[in-house]
Amino acid sequence: MCGCAPPRLASPRAAAGTAGFQVAAKWAATGQSPDTVVVVNGDEGDPGSFADRLLMERDPARVLEGLALACFACGARQAVVLVRSEYPRAVARMREAVDRASEDGHFGVAVHDSGVTLDVEVARGAGSYAAGEETALIASLEGSRGCARPRPPYPANRGLRDAPMVVNNVETLAAVPWIVAHGGAAYARRGAPGEPGTKLVCLSERFARPGCYEVELGTPVERIVTELGGGLRGDVDLAVLQIGGPLGGFPSPRPARPGSSTTSPRSSSGSRSAPTTSTTVRGCATPRPPPACPPPSGSPAAPTPSTTSSGPTACSW
Repeated sequence: MCGCAPPRLASPRAAAGTAGFQVAAKWAATGQSPDTVVVVNGDEGDPGSFADRLLMERDPARVLEGLALACFACGARQAVVLVRSEYPRAVARMREAVDRASEDGHFGVAVHDSGVTLDVEVARGAGSYAAGEETALIASLEGSRGCARPRPPYPANRGLRDAPMVVNNVETLAAVPWIVAHGGAAYARRGAPGEPGTKLVCLSERFARPGCYEVELGTPVERIVTELGGGLRGDVDLAVLQIGGPLGGFPSPRPARPGSSTTSPRSSSGSRSAPTTSTTVRGCATPRPPPACPPPSGSPAAPTPSTTSSGPTACSW
């Protein structure tokens, strides 16, 4: 932090939050006020989503590094890490990481003798899905009922304790150290035109290979479902997908094109690429009818899926 210019993200859209708002615009909106408070929103409430929990439990130092960079960019001296109350292990890991960073001189008064002060605290969420909204989050952290408030005033001008406030989610801040280390241009080369970057996608237990995968934006949903998730468990066919929790959509497989032997899930808007804000993917199945007769002797019971070298770059947690 000492002697460096605020980090520049060539394409901060990749680290956009759940509302898809650009990170650089959020950081600039505070006007570099030293009273700014940066809040890490780890109050992950979408059913089936666990990307933030994995990051906080397995790599809390990376999240805190992104938080420190965000505070430096905003000129903030205070930060709050809000963790979902149902994540006791994540709460413990984040507190341990904050204590360790403070002992190493990364947080506190006069960080590394630079004259920069940064105080970081970890707070438990109120257990409310609605408290993930910025103004409701403010009310919750101030000890009130977590209900949304009318705007203006906007949190960037008057947020937590009436100070300017920036809210970034865990996945956003976890991406910042890589962007700063490798450059915004390198990050912008990943993903799709107009939607650069990557996204963590959580596949539910209905898939053959459930888990959390990092994919580039623009990755077809079909690849996520079939290549990464391995399709659904059991002898069943995919009927419909739910993407993004209670506020998500229900794309269904589109009919195969003439001459094509595959189908791919299509969203209600016609898009067939990875969602930019939603992370949870659930599959609903229809039982596959039993075959009329067993396959001939010597033939495979099911076609062997083909593999190509053009599949998405994925990291399974």
